[in-house]
Amino acid sequence: MSFCPKCGYPQVCPCPACTERRKDKKTKPWKWALDKNTIICANCGLAKAIDWWENLDMECYEKEIKESIEKEKRRQNERKG
Repeated sequence: MSFCPKCGYPQVCPCPACTERRKDKKTKPWKWALDKNTIICANCGLAKAIDWWENLDMECYEKEIKESIEKEKRRQNERKG
């Protein structure tokens, strides 16, 4: 999941399948602009192209992976110590 860089609101998919799976029903899903190529933050209205949001998702995912790897390395080092 990514978060809006302007307001920090979680960006969740509005499709029926994702809506059904989502545990937090209070979080409003992002909105499609009329051009169907732009996603709008449900909270602050930040509007960016789909590709921009996808790149943001990948950056968040990569950051989570790096943090997870670093956490595991620290845990292993603590065991050795």
